[in-house]
Amino acid sequence: MIEKRTLMSSLAAVGLAIGLVATPQLALGQNDGLPDGSWRQSCRDGSVRDGKLYALCMRDGGKKSQFASVEIGNCRAFGNQNGKLVCESTGGSGGSGSVGPWSGSFLQSCRDASVDKHGKLQATCRKENGTYKRSNLQAQKCPGYRAGNRDGDLVCESNGSTGGAGRWGGSFSQSCRDASTGSNGVLTATCQTASGRWNRTSLSPAQCSGRQAGNRDGTLFCESDGGTSGAGRWGGSFSQSCRDVSTASNGVLTATCQTVNGRWNRTSLSPAQCSGRQAGNRDGTLFCESDGGTSGAGRWGGSFSQSCRDVSTASNGVLTATCQTASGRWNRTSLSPAQCSRRQAGNRDGTLVCEQ
Repeated sequence: MIEKRTLMSSLAAVGLAIGLVATPQLALGQNDGLPDGSWRQSCRDGSVRDGKLYALCMRDGGKKSQFASVEIGNCRAFGNQNGKLVCESTGGSGGSGSVGPWSGSFLQSCRDASVDKHGKLQATCRKENGTYKRSNLQAQKCPGYRAGNRDGDLVCESNGSTGGAGRWGGSFSQSCRDASTGSNGVLTATCQTASGRWNRTSLSPAQCSGRQAGNRDGTLFCESDGGTSGAGRWGGSFSQSCRDVSTASNGVLTATCQTVNGRWNRTSLSPAQCSGRQAGNRDGTLFCESDGGTSGAGRWGGSFSQSCRDVSTASNGVLTATCQTASGRWNRTSLSPAQCSRRQAGNRDGTLVCEQ
């Protein structure tokens, strides 16, 4: 029976691989085999099966996240509209980061973009209240062909030869949209609050000489503290379900991490609590994954990583993770090497199983 199940799993994997090869429209992003688009900012646990994109997506107003799916078809970039995956950009010849000659941060929060024969950009762009409006931008008004979205209106980002986030880095890009940099170097973006709302905020180089920015409850702040930024020297699975990450000069890791019910919680972990600096997220709280010299999934492999989070391996080799069920809920589950000697694990309706 086990051999039959293994054969069926192998055939299914081959079929999926053939399906992906035969789907040239699929736009790959960030080298993970998933389509591009702003959905990455507010959805997680993405996967592609049978020509569809699946993900768990946040809803407006801090409501519970919901499981969503959408046909990929000829769409090359997707967005999240109140928990539903929607197509942001189809076809085109400008590559995954442009529409015709146009590029810029408008791609993060605008959809149905097109360019007419005169070079005019048209798109349906999201307003700060979550609704959408149709907008356009003439090429002669923006010779640099870099556009942003300001409360539903397409605007030119080519100001002072800088565009988008300019030379700014940091974790703010995980939960902020419509980023632009003025000629004076000021970074402006619309950033998400812990309650799921959006807030327009700015940060100047005078406030942050290292130009590493994060988002703290809808407000841009400087991550360049004590020469470290973002997660600093911290590793671990927390990055799968945490955002707005920063490391202080004393090494303390701080992040906003998602709970099992889809809410967000600000949490910290110090090197004194975790000398190995391998962190995970347990229901919205950072915890130390460095147990017995192993961290994260350790030597475990398999497809479980596509739909499980907060992964850790104990000193006895037991794999523990929070895995998604078919109904979109999350379940804490474990699997030992005694149950799975080859250490290839999968997720069956929220429970870790051996893929041998």
